[in-house]
Amino acid sequence: MTPPSPSQPPSHALPPHLAAVVDRLVAATTHDVSLDQLGDALGTMAVTPAEIEAIVSELEARGRRVGEARAPSPTATLQRVLRAARELGDELGRRPTPAEVRERAGVSDEAMQHALALARVMQR
Repeated sequence: MTPPSPSQPPSHALPPHLAAVVDRLVAATTHDVSLDQLGDALGTMAVTPAEIEAIVSELEARGRRVGEARAPSPTATLQRVLRAARELGDELGRRPTPAEVRERAGVSDEAMQHALALARVMQR
């Protein structure tokens, strides 16, 4: 028996309400499904640990990796912060505030602090 393709459901069937959750997640993602996405898709639906395992198996059988979201590398975050600071400086005609850079780069305060610490280390 050949394994199913990511667009073709595998042979083991989930109950319809769980199959619908899997279908929505497959349609909404291209490769990775975070645990947060899985939780959001389940909402307040009551599921057993065995059903969660079956959902994860089904997602993996359909070509999705299930797990925690991957954090961007520190270097990639630094590049985003620097790009945002340059763009804002050009647009505003002044040095942007850290809050403006954080917002433009789409990073948390903690990620911004890590990026700036990395920049200081790289300057040595």
